[in-house]
Amino acid sequence: MWGEKSGVEVRASPGDAVVLILTGDHDLTTKPMLVAELAGVAPETAVIIDLTACTFIDSSVIGTILGARRPDRPRVSLVLPADASYVTRALSVIGVRDLLPVHPSVAAALAALGEGP
Repeated sequence: MWGEKSGVEVRASPGDAVVLILTGDHDLTTKPMLVAELAGVAPETAVIIDLTACTFIDSSVIGTILGARRPDRPRVSLVLPADASYVTRALSVIGVRDLLPVHPSVAAALAALGEGP
C-alpha cells in the first residue's frame, strides 16, 4: 500500500452515520480534504473514520480527527487496523482509545451505534 494515492472516500451508511475512509498517506497536504469532508457532515450524523487503508498519519491529521468530536457532534469513532501498523502505533502513543471509541471494523462501529448489520 506504500505509495498508494491518498484520498478520503465518503460512504453513507444505514441509519444516521457516515463513514470516511482514509487511504494512503495523510499529512498537512491532505488535511484540507478531511476538513472539507467533515464540514459537509451534519452535526447530528455519526462519523466513523476508517483508517485501515491509511499508511501514514501526521499530527495535523490526528488533530483534525480528534477535533471532529465536538459538543455538537459527539458521535465520532475510529476503525483501526488490527496489526501494529504505523497508524495504530501513532494513535496508541497519544492514547486515542481514551479519547474516541475505537473498533476493529466498520461493521463493529455501526453495531456500536445500533445501526449496523
